[in-house]
Amino acid sequence: MKKEDIQHKVEEVMQSLDGVQSAEANPFLYSKVMNRLQNKNVSTRKFLRLSWELAFAMILFTGLNIAAFFYFKQDDSQNDDNGSITSLANEYTINSNNYNYN
Repeated sequence: MKKEDIQHKVEEVMQSLDGVQSAEANPFLYSKVMNRLQNKNVSTRKFLRLSWELAFAMILFTGLNIAAFFYFKQDDSQNDDNGSITSLANEYTINSNNYNYN
């Protein structure tokens, strides 16, 4: 670009800024900001309480799951898996190692 074109573009930009007005603040801005800060403290307390309630619920849920696991856990001595497997093998005649593929 020529130097004159650049100068012309700069002048156009400067003239476009002539119509811009300065920003004015809302007269109630301070009271709105203070109100939001006070409400933020209230919402923080509510969030903290909700966090503690959620943590308590998760601990209770985990504790109940652990208790149920140990309550329903069966010992190998009480479980008669070998007897039921043997009776199933005898019923289907698969108790020997010899297989007839015919």
